[in-house]
Amino acid sequence: MNIFRKITNYFFHAHFFAFSVFATLFTFFFFAGGFVVANGQTLAPSDSHIVNLYADGQTSYVPTRATTVGEFLQKAGVTLSMADKVEPSPSTPISQDNFNVQVFRAQPYTVTDGEMTVSIMSPETSLSLIAQKAGFKLDEADAITMSTPKNFVNQNILGSIVTIKRATAVNVILYGSAPVIYRTQAETVSDFMKEKGVKIVSGATISPSLSSLISANMLISVSRPGDSIVTEFQDVPFSVQSIPDPSKFVGSKNIITPGIAGKAQVIYSVKTVNGVISRTKISEVVSTQPVPQVEQDGTQLPVVTSQSVIDWMQQVGISPGDYYYVDFIVNHEAGWNGATKWNRAGSGAYGICQALPGGKMVSAGSDWATNPVTQLRWCNNYAISKYGSWASAYNFWTINRWW
Repeated sequence: MNIFRKITNYFFHAHFFAFSVFATLFTFFFFAGGFVVANGQTLAPSDSHIVNLYADGQTSYVPTRATTVGEFLQKAGVTLSMADKVEPSPSTPISQDNFNVQVFRAQPYTVTDGEMTVSIMSPETSLSLIAQKAGFKLDEADAITMSTPKNFVNQNILGSIVTIKRATAVNVILYGSAPVIYRTQAETVSDFMKEKGVKIVSGATISPSLSSLISANMLISVSRPGDSIVTEFQDVPFSVQSIPDPSKFVGSKNIITPGIAGKAQVIYSVKTVNGVISRTKISEVVSTQPVPQVEQDGTQLPVVTSQSVIDWMQQVGISPGDYYYVDFIVNHEAGWNGATKWNRAGSGAYGICQALPGGKMVSAGSDWATNPVTQLRWCNNYAISKYGSWASAYNFWTINRWW
């Protein structure tokens, strides 16, 4: 033991400088361990955000102190060409963790429309958007396909080939109505009838024959002798295509392409029997297809910051992923301070979630009339049993303004 002590004392005094340097370095790295180094910066947890970066087929989770998407990409060393696309835009502020940034690289395309050919660089994946970026105006009946050139050198083609096949315009008279122009990809009259859903009633005559080939501006007629015809044009509602946007909060909506209603030609056969007029729909054909509305819908859930509210939801066993939905519904009913509130309209609804009648909450506890946690426990069972989840309950509430 004395020998070990002597050796230690000797080594310490003989190498005092080395010990000092070691102690200094150890202290530095120990305290530096509480920080994260990213993008060439030393980041403390309190002043940084985690960004989910999707670029070049890879996903990275990067801590950063950058305040905008553009600044983040620059510090992360992500270079962009003029044709690349970033979502959200480079000017978008980075304000919370799990912020998603996507980089879409431009690819070469050769777009052909008959004799016209245009080569472009585009980050889009939609063939119609690629064609529009190349300067081609499209009709809803036009067809677009993509293929790979068999020989890039001999064909002198850049990238994938996007081919536009224009629809053929034909004039159609249905059961004595005024002529209407339809555009079609059909090869024969029979194919046209199937494509447009034209109903051929008993005794009807079709000209030209069903086997006739479609040609530009040809006249197609469907008639039935003795019919009294009424034609109406009705709107065809457009559909909505939703693109999830994890960088925006739930409830935010950005319309990228406004929807446009289509038009349908509806034909009725009118009859008068004993002075009573009746009509029967014999055909409905969409003459103009509706244009879907494309919109970005936020999917990010705001953070519930009230610790007392979080404590109550934890006591009830509500999943953290549902905190926002619960908080939204409660705040739009009686609020977290509404444990003893009755419905103002006198419906008998009571408590933070406005149970109707309030007395049914006794199933969650005898103190249901005053305890918000007991009421929340009942609300949780109600949401799960009736809607299947808090998310579904939230969706129902936002549409109907009640639940």
